[in-house]
Amino acid sequence: PPSPAATSVLIMSGAPPRYGLEAFKFAVYISMPIFMTVVIAANPDNLEKVIKKFSYVVYPPEGPKPPSGEQMRAIVAANKRRIAADAAADAAVAAKLVTPPAE
Repeated sequence: PPSPAATSVLIMSGAPPRYGLEAFKFAVYISMPIFMTVVIAANPDNLEKVIKKFSYVVYPPEGPKPPSGEQMRAIVAANKRRIAADAAADAAVAAKLVTPPAE
């Protein structure tokens, strides 16, 4: 609703209130986003251009794919064999250090 001051001016002027401009502004406010969505999103090429123009996040290139289940099992088994071999080698070195020399 108009303010009391505006109402008194309208009453004093004797002019009826005109809402045509407000209705036009409201129609533009509602129709422009719809129109732009139809124009931009209807053509995939336009949409691609807009997305590339306003790309704020630059993603790194795609890396190698992770290994499959079978490949992971093989990697784990190889690591276990390597750890066991390293432990055996460490035990052999430790045994040489602890064993007193033969007389």
